[in-house]
Amino acid sequence: MEAGTPSVIINALREHFCDFLTMPFTVTELRSAVSNTLAGCPAAEIEVASANPEWVELRVPGDLASVAPLQKLLTQLEADLPQEIREATSYALGEMLNNAIEHGCKLDRAKRVEISYVRLKRGIICRIKDPGGGFDPAHLEHAAVSNPNDDPIHHLVVA
Repeated sequence: MEAGTPSVIINALREHFCDFLTMPFTVTELRSAVSNTLAGCPAAEIEVASANPEWVELRVPGDLASVAPLQKLLTQLEADLPQEIREATSYALGEMLNNAIEHGCKLDRAKRVEISYVRLKRGIICRIKDPGGGFDPAHLEHAAVSNPNDDPIHHLVVA
């Protein structure tokens, strides 16, 4: 199997990877992978419910240290996409996971975030479910959806 192929990536998930390098990699990336592994392996607690290249379901502990390696690994499943799309998807996944862990799990490692990642022919669907109580977007002053009709940029001035 070739490094970075979907089967290698899925196997890394099942085997509780600590970090993931694809060739070619830099000395900085290698140092980072070694440091991350020596500091602890947050991915060891990731539960794999389903894993194939088109459909991945995971249960991730409420620990922000799990985000970066998981984000990196899932980005490798998109290796055939243009770099701009991979970066945008990776950024969105990271933001959703960070929010779910911070706000839904309250940074409690005992709590879990469920991730469903489905790759379609012309799209990617990612569902993140956390144990939090949720929120009503209409009551978020810092969100554009809450702007008064006469002040379309109100959310920009909310601290």
